[in-house]
Amino acid sequence: MPALLSGEIDLVVGRLPSHRHRDKIQQERLFEDRIVAVVGNHHPLANKRSVSFEQIKPFGWILPPLETSLRRQINHFFVGQQQYVPPLAIESVSYLANRALLQSRDLIGLMPAEVIAQDVENGYLSQLDWVAPFGQGPIGISFRSDSSLSPAGRAFKLALHRAAQQR
Repeated sequence: MPALLSGEIDLVVGRLPSHRHRDKIQQERLFEDRIVAVVGNHHPLANKRSVSFEQIKPFGWILPPLETSLRRQINHFFVGQQQYVPPLAIESVSYLANRALLQSRDLIGLMPAEVIAQDVENGYLSQLDWVAPFGQGPIGISFRSDSSLSPAGRAFKLALHRAAQQR
């Protein structure tokens, strides 16, 4: 988070790391997030009940970048699965690109349940019947200090807390 530490940006909103390594950054939790596995409707596992990891293993994955907390959790899980390495791994945080890839290829994506809820409800994507063992974690705000925030940053931070309370 060099841009955050240098003051180029006021705050970062996202998954909070389980171990904070930066003394100069404050973090505030907004809500708890759940990661789910999602596929396109044509995927062979789309309508299967009680999908196991063994059934998932032959497929490629869309994964978050290496420097993210979620990716560290995923990698830790893969290591615990006899050093599993996906046959294909695409790194992407672009929801639109991920959605298009899921709809056109037999890939598995890992995304926040709330992000994909509308697409699942509208029938654009299917949530796999598999519980990701690394899928729970806090979403929050990281920033240098309240006094370092611009007026817009303080207002945005307040709006985020209000929105999180209304969930």
